[in-house]
Amino acid sequence: MGVIAIFLAGAGLVFFFTQTMTGQMLAHGGFRKRIVGHFPFESPGLTFLNTGNMMSTRTTEFVFHWDTLWLNLRYFFFGRFTGLVPYFLPAATAMLLGIPWFQKNRGDKRRAPVWIVCLGMILFHLVYIPTNYHGGSCAIGNRYLISYIPVFFFLVSRPPRLRTIITVAFVTAILTGPVALNPIDSMTHYQNVSKAARFQRFPVEMTLLNSWPVDDTRHMKTPFQDHRVMGSEADLFHIYFADDNQWGRELDGFWVKGDTTAVMVLRCYYQPVETFRFNIRNGGSENRVTVRAGDAITRRKVSPGEYFTMDLIPGKPALYYNLNGDAAYCYTVSIGTTGGFTPKFTEAGSQDSRYLGCFTEIKINS
Repeated sequence: MGVIAIFLAGAGLVFFFTQTMTGQMLAHGGFRKRIVGHFPFESPGLTFLNTGNMMSTRTTEFVFHWDTLWLNLRYFFFGRFTGLVPYFLPAATAMLLGIPWFQKNRGDKRRAPVWIVCLGMILFHLVYIPTNYHGGSCAIGNRYLISYIPVFFFLVSRPPRLRTIITVAFVTAILTGPVALNPIDSMTHYQNVSKAARFQRFPVEMTLLNSWPVDDTRHMKTPFQDHRVMGSEADLFHIYFADDNQWGRELDGFWVKGDTTAVMVLRCYYQPVETFRFNIRNGGSENRVTVRAGDAITRRKVSPGEYFTMDLIPGKPALYYNLNGDAAYCYTVSIGTTGGFTPKFTEAGSQDSRYLGCFTEIKINS
């Protein structure tokens, strides 16, 4: 109890002095802006008030939904962009070893309250900021986790078995070793880290669509609409590309690269989707195309230039709630190819040097 009292007194003093000196109890709160291009006091007419974009959630509503919390618990530990396992495996191992019922007959009862504190910090972020619990799109892994990750290691009061240490060290070296060995390039090109093959088995976070660390125009939300229904927005949807295995939007579709699988999330508005229709035109070589939409999957072997259609029933969507509490219906979609061609080498007069698999248009039936 004495240690707890000292901690509370020290924390209270920090908050008191911060409030006294800044007018804000939290040092990272208040009026913030993202400033790019022209900066305050760069010239007499520029000030902090008329430059940059405001970064504040003061005007947003507190949004809580149980389905989002269950998804975020999965993503917190295993997400492709923010997961504890892929980016902080030693901390995940410490939390696993520190689970209270693992400690029976070990004589150390101090780990249970520490484990509860860890879980409480996790739940606080997942409940309070469910669409941005990792701290934004310009970081590798979970940026907010850095502030309380030391707590995890108090769960390890004695050295684990040598086999456990070696296994965790080996897997950690595979997952995040390249980042540690090349930190400057990794931070400069943070959007490329999660696109590496070693992260492709982890699920993409459908609750964090607007803060994925894939900061370029080809991966940001791309609008599509089935223009068969003129003037209607009921069939409007956005595609969020999660990797580099496609060439971005062209007309009403996109090219999937050859010998790859492009993963994306379709964010649909107004109502759930009953059926996805994939209009696919194969490239200039034989191919095997695999399409997944939600729970559905289909495969087809196709000849060069063949045009075909696939209809898939995606099943139950994941609900994405924006900061105003409005819901959208999200589905994970992947399109894979086993072949490809380069038009420059196969089509007379073409200067297109891209390696292409199949061209895909997606239509929805709600």
